[in-house]
Amino acid sequence: TPSTGVVKNAEAAASIVPNPASQRIEIVNVLNVKGVKIFDPSGRLLLMSIEKNIDISALPDGLYLVVIETPTKQITSRILKSAE
Repeated sequence: TPSTGVVKNAEAAASIVPNPASQRIEIVNVLNVKGVKIFDPSGRLLLMSIEKNIDISALPDGLYLVVIETPTKQITSRILKSAE
């Protein structure tokens, strides 16, 4: 259906703001987030959330992999955590 196409387009344009971030990140352009996982570069799971707004202040500065789970797919992105 046309509405399904819009949802898929919106999910394809998913982004994480701000990036780089120091305290919090927000998942935008995703309508239905089932879960968010944050991994370090070695693949170790550091944080899990079901929220779109996530506190990352406890993570050390560095590069992280973010996996956003929706009902239909997983969207993978990178974030940089840095001090303000």
